Amino acid sequence: MIAFLGSTIGNLYPEQRGKFLGTLASVLAPDDAFLVGVDLVKDAARLEAAYNDSRGVTEAFVRNALTDVNRELDATFDQRRFAYDARWDPGQGWMDIGLRARQAHTVSIEQLELEVAFEESEPLRIEVSSKFRRNQVELEAARAGLRIESWWTDAAGDFAVALCQREENACLPSAVT
Repeated sequence: MIAFLGSTIGNLYPEQRGKFLGTLASVLAPDDAFLVGVDLVKDAARLEAAYNDSRGVTEAFVRNALTDVNRELDATFDQRRFAYDARWDPGQGWMDIGLRARQAHTVSIEQLELEVAFEESEPLRIEVSSKFRRNQVELEAARAGLRIESWWTDAAGDFAVALCQREENACLPSAVT
Protein backbone atom coordinates (compact mmCIF):
# COMPACT_ATOMS: atom_id res chain seq x y z
CA MET A 1 0.00 0.00 0.00
CA ILE A 2 1.11 3.52 -0.79
CA ALA A 3 -0.30 6.27 1.44
CA PHE A 4 -0.46 9.97 0.58
CA LEU A 5 -2.29 11.55 3.49
CA GLY A 6 -3.00 14.99 4.87
CA SER A 7 -4.48 16.22 1.57
CA THR A 8 -0.97 16.88 0.28
CA ILE A 9 -2.32 15.97 -3.14
CA GLY A 10 -4.33 19.20 -2.93
CA ASN A 11 -1.11 21.22 -3.17
CA LEU A 12 -0.54 19.89 -6.69
CA TYR A 13 -2.03 21.62 -9.73
CA PRO A 14 -4.52 19.47 -11.69
CA GLU A 15 -1.95 18.61 -14.39
CA GLN A 16 0.57 17.57 -11.73
CA ARG A 17 -2.06 15.45 -9.97
CA GLY A 18 -2.88 13.75 -13.28
CA LYS A 19 0.77 12.91 -13.94
CA PHE A 20 1.29 11.74 -10.36
CA LEU A 21 -1.79 9.51 -10.39
CA GLY A 22 -0.98 8.18 -13.86
CA THR A 23 2.55 7.27 -12.83
CA LEU A 24 1.22 5.67 -9.67
CA ALA A 25 -1.35 3.62 -11.59
CA SER A 26 1.35 2.41 -13.97
CA VAL A 27 3.46 0.96 -11.14
CA LEU A 28 0.71 -0.49 -8.93
CA ALA A 29 0.30 -4.24 -9.08
CA PRO A 30 -3.31 -5.50 -9.23
CA ASP A 31 -3.33 -6.26 -5.50
CA ASP A 32 -1.62 -3.01 -4.48
CA ALA A 33 -3.58 -0.10 -3.07
CA PHE A 34 -3.22 3.66 -2.86
CA LEU A 35 -4.64 5.47 0.15
CA VAL A 36 -5.11 9.20 -0.36
CA GLY A 37 -6.45 11.92 1.92
CA VAL A 38 -8.40 14.82 0.42
CA ASP A 39 -9.74 18.00 1.97
CA LEU A 40 -13.36 18.45 0.93
CA VAL A 41 -15.12 21.60 -0.32
CA LYS A 42 -16.66 23.68 2.45
CA ASP A 43 -18.36 27.05 2.73
CA ALA A 44 -16.07 29.75 1.26
CA ALA A 45 -16.24 31.94 4.39
CA ARG A 46 -15.21 28.99 6.54
CA LEU A 47 -12.30 28.12 4.25
CA GLU A 48 -11.03 31.70 4.16
CA ALA A 49 -11.35 31.97 7.95
CA ALA A 50 -9.24 28.83 8.34
CA TYR A 51 -6.42 30.21 6.17
CA ASN A 52 -6.70 33.68 7.73
CA ASP A 53 -6.67 32.39 11.30
CA SER A 54 -6.69 34.92 14.13
CA ARG A 55 -3.39 33.67 15.57
CA GLY A 56 -1.62 34.08 12.22
CA VAL A 57 -0.31 30.52 12.14
CA THR A 58 -0.92 30.03 8.42
CA GLU A 59 0.50 33.44 7.58
CA ALA A 60 3.67 32.64 9.53
CA PHE A 61 3.98 29.34 7.66
CA VAL A 62 3.61 31.10 4.29
CA ARG A 63 6.01 33.90 5.21
CA ASN A 64 8.57 31.27 6.16
CA ALA A 65 8.87 30.54 2.43
CA LEU A 66 10.44 33.97 1.95
CA THR A 67 12.72 33.44 4.92
CA ASP A 68 13.88 30.14 3.41
CA VAL A 69 14.45 31.64 -0.04
CA ASN A 70 16.44 34.49 1.53
CA ARG A 71 18.62 32.02 3.42
CA GLU A 72 19.00 29.29 0.80
CA LEU A 73 19.25 31.43 -2.34
CA ASP A 74 20.73 34.62 -0.88
CA ALA A 75 17.62 36.62 -1.77
CA THR A 76 16.44 40.02 -0.54
CA PHE A 77 12.74 39.46 0.13
CA ASP A 78 11.64 42.02 2.73
CA GLN A 79 8.62 40.71 4.66
CA ARG A 80 7.41 44.27 5.30
CA ARG A 81 6.92 44.80 1.58
CA PHE A 82 4.36 42.00 1.30
CA ALA A 83 0.86 41.60 2.70
CA TYR A 84 -0.46 38.11 3.39
CA ASP A 85 -3.22 37.07 0.97
CA ALA A 86 -5.24 33.86 1.16
CA ARG A 87 -8.52 33.64 -0.70
CA TRP A 88 -10.92 31.05 -2.07
CA ASP A 89 -10.96 30.73 -5.86
CA PRO A 90 -14.26 29.03 -6.67
CA GLY A 91 -13.39 28.71 -10.37
CA GLN A 92 -10.31 26.64 -9.58
CA GLY A 93 -11.69 24.97 -6.44
CA TRP A 94 -8.70 25.95 -4.33
CA MET A 95 -7.41 28.31 -1.74
CA ASP A 96 -4.90 30.61 -3.43
CA ILE A 97 -2.31 31.31 -0.75
CA GLY A 98 0.50 33.78 -0.94
CA LEU A 99 1.54 37.37 -0.56
CA ARG A 100 0.82 40.64 -2.35
CA ALA A 101 3.35 43.42 -2.91
CA ARG A 102 2.49 46.48 -0.82
CA GLN A 103 4.45 48.68 -3.25
CA ALA A 104 6.54 48.36 -6.39
CA HIS A 105 10.00 47.02 -5.63
CA THR A 106 12.67 44.62 -6.89
CA VAL A 107 13.99 41.50 -5.19
CA SER A 108 17.41 40.06 -5.91
CA ILE A 109 17.94 36.30 -5.84
CA GLU A 110 21.73 36.04 -5.97
CA GLN A 111 22.10 32.26 -6.29
CA LEU A 112 19.91 32.33 -9.40
CA GLU A 113 21.43 35.56 -10.72
CA LEU A 114 17.89 36.88 -10.96
CA GLU A 115 16.16 40.19 -10.30
CA VAL A 116 12.38 40.04 -9.83
CA ALA A 117 10.37 43.25 -10.12
CA PHE A 118 7.03 43.47 -8.33
CA GLU A 119 4.33 46.00 -9.16
CA GLU A 120 2.15 47.35 -6.38
CA SER A 121 -0.51 44.73 -5.47
CA GLU A 122 1.17 42.06 -7.61
CA PRO A 123 0.56 38.59 -6.16
CA LEU A 124 3.26 36.11 -5.23
CA ARG A 125 1.67 32.68 -5.01
CA ILE A 126 3.26 30.40 -2.44
CA GLU A 127 0.86 27.48 -2.81
CA VAL A 128 -2.62 26.33 -3.67
CA SER A 129 -4.72 24.06 -1.53
CA SER A 130 -7.36 22.32 -3.64
CA LYS A 131 -10.60 21.18 -2.09
CA PHE A 132 -12.43 18.22 -3.58
CA ARG A 133 -15.82 16.63 -4.08
CA ARG A 134 -16.07 12.87 -4.35
CA ASN A 135 -17.08 12.93 -8.02
CA GLN A 136 -13.97 14.99 -8.84
CA VAL A 137 -11.71 12.50 -7.04
CA GLU A 138 -13.41 9.61 -8.85
CA LEU A 139 -12.98 11.34 -12.22
CA GLU A 140 -9.30 12.19 -11.68
CA ALA A 141 -8.63 8.65 -10.44
CA ALA A 142 -10.43 7.10 -13.43
CA ARG A 143 -8.50 9.27 -15.90
CA ALA A 144 -5.31 7.90 -14.36
CA GLY A 145 -6.47 4.27 -14.50
CA LEU A 146 -7.52 3.97 -10.85
CA ARG A 147 -10.84 3.18 -9.21
CA ILE A 148 -12.02 4.09 -5.74
CA GLU A 149 -12.67 0.93 -3.74
CA SER A 150 -13.64 2.65 -0.47
CA TRP A 151 -14.37 6.19 0.68
CA TRP A 152 -14.45 7.38 4.28
CA THR A 153 -15.18 10.83 5.69
CA ASP A 154 -15.16 12.39 9.10
CA ALA A 155 -18.56 13.03 10.73
CA ALA A 156 -18.69 16.63 9.48
CA GLY A 157 -17.77 15.70 5.90
CA ASP A 158 -14.74 17.98 5.94
CA PHE A 159 -12.09 15.43 5.00
CA ALA A 160 -12.06 12.11 3.15
CA VAL A 161 -9.74 9.18 2.72
CA ALA A 162 -10.06 7.15 -0.48
CA LEU A 163 -8.70 3.67 -1.05
CA CYS A 164 -7.82 3.26 -4.72
CA GLN A 165 -6.66 0.36 -6.85
CA ARG A 166 -5.54 0.10 -10.43
CA GLU A 167 -8.38 -0.45 -12.86
CA GLU A 168 -7.76 -3.91 -14.29
CA ASN A 169 -8.50 -3.03 -17.90
CA ALA A 170 -7.24 0.53 -17.73
CA CYS A 171 -5.51 1.99 -20.74
CA LEU A 172 -2.54 3.42 -18.89
CA PRO A 173 -0.28 6.04 -20.44
CA SER A 174 2.67 4.32 -22.08
CA ALA A 175 5.11 7.04 -21.08
CA VAL A 176 4.39 9.25 -18.12
CA THR A 177 6.91 12.01 -17.52
